[in-house]
Amino acid sequence: MPSFSPSRTRDIALRLSGLALLVLGALALSRLVHCVHAVPAHDCTPGEFALAALGLACLSPGALFTTLGAHIFDRVAISQRWAARSR
Repeated sequence: MPSFSPSRTRDIALRLSGLALLVLGALALSRLVHCVHAVPAHDCTPGEFALAALGLACLSPGALFTTLGAHIFDRVAISQRWAARSR
């Protein structure tokens, strides 16, 4: 069995949690589609707004965690123009 370093384990954990968030967001939006297309036609309900918010709240970080993994914590160089200025 291979031994994983802590950074490798963290990377795998972040990517798997990202996949879980993607699945949860997809399920929420799938349920939303079924609710919206239900007969008879109706106005939006608070539950439908909640499903839309849940889908957005899960899919956005899920895509980020899945693609970047542990690289989400990497430091990046920024331009002096955007650097914080001391007063």
